[in-house]
Amino acid sequence: PETSRALMQHFVNDLEGWTDELPGLDDAARTRLAHAIKGAALNLGFAELAEAAEALEKGKAVPDSGDAMAYLQQVMGTTRAELLAELDPESRT
Repeated sequence: PETSRALMQHFVNDLEGWTDELPGLDDAARTRLAHAIKGAALNLGFAELAEAAEALEKGKAVPDSGDAMAYLQQVMGTTRAELLAELDPESRT
């Protein structure tokens, strides 16, 4: 359990960094980062995040928005908030 907790905390930190980094990247770097996010999300079981990252990576349409990067940032934020709530049970009260 402690290893899983540490892994999730590391992923939370990564999500924050990726969210900040994404807008400043050129197209090629953005595609590479989206691919990396997709792989990490799949490995950790975050299907919606993986789908959002793939949309940016492959230039696919996204729900309710034409902007795949904005959608990915939104899903990263939601995923991060959910993980933080799980990691800090007192924040749910």
